[in-house]
Amino acid sequence: MKAKIFSLRFKILAALSLLTGITFFMVSHLTIEQMKQLGKYSVDACSTLGKSVVLDSKNALMEQSREELQSLVLSQAQLIDIRLKRVAGEINLVANLCSRYLESTQKKQDDLSIYFSIERPANPNDYASYYLSDGVNQESVMDELKCLGRLQPILKFVNSNNPGSHIIYIGTPSGIFISSPWTLQPVGYDPRLRIWYQSASKSHEAVWVGPYISSTENKLILTCAKAARDKDGRVISVCAIDVEVSSVIKNLISTQLEPQGKVFILDHEGNVLVRRELSETGYSWDNEYKKENLLKSPHTGISSLARKMTDGNRGCDDMTIPGEPVHFVAYYPITAAGWSIGIAIPRNVIIAAALNTEQIIQQDTLKQSSFINNYIESSRIVYISLGFLILLLILSTGVYLSAKIAAPILFLKKQAEEIGRGNLDLKIELKTGDELEHLADTFNLMTDDLKKYIASLEETIHSREKIERELAVSREIQASLLPMPWQEQSDSSSVIDIQAMMEPAKEIGGDFYDYFMVNETILFFCIGDVSSKGIPAALFMAMTKTLLAHEAEFSLSPIKVLFNVNNVLEKDNDASMFATVFCGFLDTVTGTVNFSNGGHNHPLFCRKDGNFEFIHTANGIAIGPSQMKENVWQLESLQMNPGDRLFFYSDGVSEALNESRQAFGKEKLLEALNSHKADSSSKFIPCIRDEISSYAGQELQSDDIAMLYLSYYGTKANE
Repeated sequence: MKAKIFSLRFKILAALSLLTGITFFMVSHLTIEQMKQLGKYSVDACSTLGKSVVLDSKNALMEQSREELQSLVLSQAQLIDIRLKRVAGEINLVANLCSRYLESTQKKQDDLSIYFSIERPANPNDYASYYLSDGVNQESVMDELKCLGRLQPILKFVNSNNPGSHIIYIGTPSGIFISSPWTLQPVGYDPRLRIWYQSASKSHEAVWVGPYISSTENKLILTCAKAARDKDGRVISVCAIDVEVSSVIKNLISTQLEPQGKVFILDHEGNVLVRRELSETGYSWDNEYKKENLLKSPHTGISSLARKMTDGNRGCDDMTIPGEPVHFVAYYPITAAGWSIGIAIPRNVIIAAALNTEQIIQQDTLKQSSFINNYIESSRIVYISLGFLILLLILSTGVYLSAKIAAPILFLKKQAEEIGRGNLDLKIELKTGDELEHLADTFNLMTDDLKKYIASLEETIHSREKIERELAVSREIQASLLPMPWQEQSDSSSVIDIQAMMEPAKEIGGDFYDYFMVNETILFFCIGDVSSKGIPAALFMAMTKTLLAHEAEFSLSPIKVLFNVNNVLEKDNDASMFATVFCGFLDTVTGTVNFSNGGHNHPLFCRKDGNFEFIHTANGIAIGPSQMKENVWQLESLQMNPGDRLFFYSDGVSEALNESRQAFGKEKLLEALNSHKADSSSKFIPCIRDEISSYAGQELQSDDIAMLYLSYYGTKANE
């Protein structure tokens, strides 16, 4: 019996079926495997790309934050330095005046009620109070009280001129305690036993002590104190001013930090003087304040940081605080008092946006991986079910699906690389309707978060700009110290017209002028130029102007004024700063001008119907750098008639440079004055300033400019 032979058609069909089945199986298997690899590549690419973007974002944020934090601590240190120097300078001035008054042979004020109030006054700022330690008899110290009472206006001025100051006071070896504004001292208070008195008595310089608890309101304070000494070097009083720790935090520090930031100030021994979390209540003046010393911290990171700060170093370190995350800590020395300021911000706050984005990317990557795996399994079932007839469809579908999956992922990669190059304004537009579209939205959210955080960092930059604005305010304050232009008519019907201006080369400068009526007929006027520029010059200018005005009220001799002011300035002038000064007294009735030149530019004089000409005065010597004898300045006189005018100026006028670096010069100044001599007094100085500006062109102003224009019109009797 022959074996059954299958037909050729059957064999062909079988062969084709087998070939088709094998081909289908192989194609299906290869397609599924390629899709698996493509899915794995897509997930890995997204994960790697997300990690790279987040890592770059973290590094960029941390580096930028370090720079901004160092810039912030530098600006804070400089601002505090300026405040401390200013306070120390003014307390030095008070101490010098105290020495002078206690050793002066001038007649003392017998009526103490002018300066002091026994009972609490309606306005404590208008009076000082005095307190005698136990065992001190008032009659035995009455002469001292009368001498010290004359300082009450100065104490009131200095205290009101220092925002944040608590009280200014003086203690003497005899047990006297004088304070302004009026305060009530507790029973048993003895200034000689206080730390500020004892510390200042051991030093010949102004010292800062604290923090400790004040006796007036039991507040935590820092004190700047300076001992006043007699000519033999013995302490005759100690002058001091209190600054509340809370005001340092509120006015100089806390307003520029985000809530989780920490700020602190250390002295040269590692004691915490100021920190943001210090309590402001619960203190008693007769209890010792326990200082926190970071050098003694059991945590090596904190003690090491404190050592760097007390050694006067500057920098920005990473530090782990016990029980808290890693912090960035920037620190910078405060040279005026030997302190150091530190600002710490948690690192996780800085990179919070990047961490949140990293977590979102990880979650979306897991979702994408699950989606791809599920999709591959579904495709496997479709391939097996459809068979031979849809083989070509399966192949084309595999290619289609591969392209569909890979294209948006590659697009995301390209767009993410653009974002990584810093284009945070780029918006990824991907409409796939699946997790890839959600991933694109996540990238958009990440860029928005990064932009917001960068914007917050820009606010830190704005804080620096705030300091610059504060310097502009300082310029306005300095301008307000100078008198306004005025036309004065006294009871004797004499008329004086004075116009003046001062324009600093920097935010604030050292040129100044002043004028006021000493009495009904005598006008005091002066103009000066401090040796340097900027903040040091402004402080020295304020001291010099205040002393000149003070001395002019007690003496009508310009030589005496220059002599007294020079010897006060010289005592604590370690920087050897000096000021050229021209000052004089005009008798508004007779027109007589008595003047003396302390190294300043020669003024110009114009008769009623004449031209301006230089007055060749004795040059004299600038005041401030060293002790001088009274006869180094020469007294000179000038007779003014109705219609005569005087013009004074600083060297910023004659030495103004043009674009070729050539000075304006005295000849051009004289030419400008005579060309505008017919102008009204209110227009005269602006016209001269326009002449200088026109000559300078685009060249920047290199020195402070000050001008003073005095017109004398005589009296009705002379008209």
